[in-house]
Amino acid sequence: MFWSRSFFGFKLGTRQYIEFNDNDNIETEQLQFDNFNMNIFNYGLNSYVGFKSTSFYWKYDLNPLFKNTETRNISMGIRFDFN
Repeated sequence: MFWSRSFFGFKLGTRQYIEFNDNDNIETEQLQFDNFNMNIFNYGLNSYVGFKSTSFYWKYDLNPLFKNTETRNISMGIRFDFN
């Protein structure tokens, strides 16, 4: 079985978790909320190839992940459908 689709989505929010040891070797954790120069909307193509309940998928974002760059996201994996 093979099928292909397009997708559209938007970002509700972005956060970044940072854990590090400072100069005094004290473990520090920070949580930052910002847009990090990311695009709000994303869109692209995805496709599935499979047999019965197992399939291989890929997803390609047509728009850049960050503003003013050409970095695009590609995702691949195995999908299991439990019905």
